[in-house]
Amino acid sequence: IIASNITADEGQSVTLPCRAIAADKSQITWMLKASSGLVTNIVSTANIQLDPSGDLTYASVKSDNRGKHICEACNTAGCKSVDAFLNVLCK
Repeated sequence: IIASNITADEGQSVTLPCRAIAADKSQITWMLKASSGLVTNIVSTANIQLDPSGDLTYASVKSDNRGKHICEACNTAGCKSVDAFLNVLCK
């Protein structure tokens, strides 16, 4: 499983890539860990797209999207996760 860290300006379109390399098709989910330590699942909205290939795209990134994103890939062999940090620079 591969992901990467990104720094972006507020309002910019941002894609956090996540790729699972496995023989079986993997189900990929994204979570966001807030500074409080609370982890929430990320779901598709008008501003957030979850691509079937694993990418997470914010159409217009906001400061509350900042933080540690966790990409988790699960298949018949089990689950693996990787962190990707999104830093949002306020205007």
